[in-house]
Amino acid sequence: MKPPRPRFRISQLSRAQSNDSMRQALNSPLSDAKPIPEVALSPWRRFFLIACLLMGFLFSILDTTIVSTSLLAISSDLGGFRSSQWVVLSYLLTYMGFSMVLAKLSDIFGRFSILMVSWTIFTMFSVGCGCVATMTQLVICRAFQGIGGAGLYSLTTIALPEVGPADKPEIIGSLIGMTMSISFVLGPVLGGIVPQYTSWRWLYFMNFPFGLLTIIGLIFLYPRHPRTSRWKILLGRIDYPGSILLLGSSVLLVFGLQQAGSLTLSWGSWPVVLTLTIALVQATAFCCWEWWLTAGSRAMEPIFPLRLAKNRVYLACMVATFMIGWVYLVMVIALPERFQIANGDSVSLAGLHILPLLGSIAAGSVVAGLLNAKKNRTAAVTVVACALTLLGMGLFSLLPGSSSSSSPDDSSLRTSQSQYGFQCVFGVGVGLFLSSATMMSQAQARGEDHAAAQGAIAQLRVLGGVLGLAVSTVIFNSRLQSGLLGGLTPEQADALRRSPLAVVTVAPELQGPLRQTYAAAFSETTRCAVGMAVVALIASLFTLERNPPPIRRNPPPPEKPAAVAPSVAGQNDLELNTISRGTSTTELQEPLPDEPVLPPLAYTRMKVQEIC
Repeated sequence: MKPPRPRFRISQLSRAQSNDSMRQALNSPLSDAKPIPEVALSPWRRFFLIACLLMGFLFSILDTTIVSTSLLAISSDLGGFRSSQWVVLSYLLTYMGFSMVLAKLSDIFGRFSILMVSWTIFTMFSVGCGCVATMTQLVICRAFQGIGGAGLYSLTTIALPEVGPADKPEIIGSLIGMTMSISFVLGPVLGGIVPQYTSWRWLYFMNFPFGLLTIIGLIFLYPRHPRTSRWKILLGRIDYPGSILLLGSSVLLVFGLQQAGSLTLSWGSWPVVLTLTIALVQATAFCCWEWWLTAGSRAMEPIFPLRLAKNRVYLACMVATFMIGWVYLVMVIALPERFQIANGDSVSLAGLHILPLLGSIAAGSVVAGLLNAKKNRTAAVTVVACALTLLGMGLFSLLPGSSSSSSPDDSSLRTSQSQYGFQCVFGVGVGLFLSSATMMSQAQARGEDHAAAQGAIAQLRVLGGVLGLAVSTVIFNSRLQSGLLGGLTPEQADALRRSPLAVVTVAPELQGPLRQTYAAAFSETTRCAVGMAVVALIASLFTLERNPPPIRRNPPPPEKPAAVAPSVAGQNDLELNTISRGTSTTELQEPLPDEPVLPPLAYTRMKVQEIC
């Protein structure tokens, strides 16, 4: 005897289809920047696309340090050495402040759109930096250039895992770590060599041809999805208050520390106190606002969903990233300075001295990728990386100058050959961390939180480095104030407060004590960095878990076509032979509720997609 065929009312079928649509809406993020399927890219197209993305990553980091060794040449050409520090600071402030903002905007408007905007801003204002006539114009152009650089920096860490090979995510972490190491080390070298043989303006003009070629390559290579939402709805999803609070708190914090640290303003002056107070209030307001957005079902999407902070592993990764960013950027800037000041080396020779650091970071990044190729071992690699970083910083603190009994003779301050080994230990640790932290955040944050998670990691890495540089300036100036400014002119003293490299402009008889002062400040800076490395190591222990999630992303399965069998009409009922719309016949035979049993947010998402 044949089983009776199921009989359904039209209203029941409509509700079943509605439930099916809402389930799909709930499982897929409401975003135009969906992960790109594995089948979308051929091997050669993927190769050149990854090269284009890494090109933006390289140049955005390169411009953070490329002017640190060319400030004297720029100041002598444009004048106004008093404001020369803002050539570096203006880029870093916007570079740091907009990283997370542009990462979230890529969720709303799509990766390709924000990449194009970022490259356009970066390239245009790079040309503007090369054409300026005054220091003020250069500072303004650098600030806008930093906005474009922030997009290139954060979007690369977001887009690379999406367009890279799904079965080899460890390659992406290695590439990011190697590119970062190359750019940080190459920046000071180019900043010193280019002004010696040509104009400093070519430090910025060279961005234009590379930027133009990369823009053309992205237009032809980057896969794009059609926009499914109207502009009015897209603009309504932007977290305007959160973006303003995040940008304001980050910029004001670094600004206050830098102004007081360089002794431009005293620590007790009302501008510094007011700036730091407002930064603290805005940071608190940002956390409260993001919590309110995350807790409710609202059209506006939080720039940083606080549910990420509830993930113990990801939270520990953020803390460790901030601390390692502090240590890494300080050492990348301070090591070449020490070779120039204590050893009397030229800029190009100082850059050659830190090549072991470059090679060891690249090697560490590759090793981290190999260790995580078959299984997620990012937590264990992160712990080892922080331990090696701490060991390297402890060795650096033993360099001459740490003892108060050191002779002011220049030969006693010269960096010993053992520091090359210190660089290798430190570099391997940093390389392991940069690669493993990228893969860890990729594994812990999935779906619609992927961009926000990577953007937060990028911003914290830069924020830690900028704060570390501000603290190192405070340490040097506190040493400088202790009776060493008597024989200096006001202009020379002001220049030294802003950059230790200005020691070369001082009379030879005064350079000995100043070199001794810098060596002592360097040792104190490394001891401070040792403390940050200890905190990073402790934080890395909290990333350990018994069953970590896989790093590999699986391509979405192909959708099954819907097939509805012919129907026979009855007086009040509609007989259906087979229904295959993702809901089984047995499931449909059960009585359907009058209202969909789904959260309100899923129902809202479905309606928004229907309207659009």
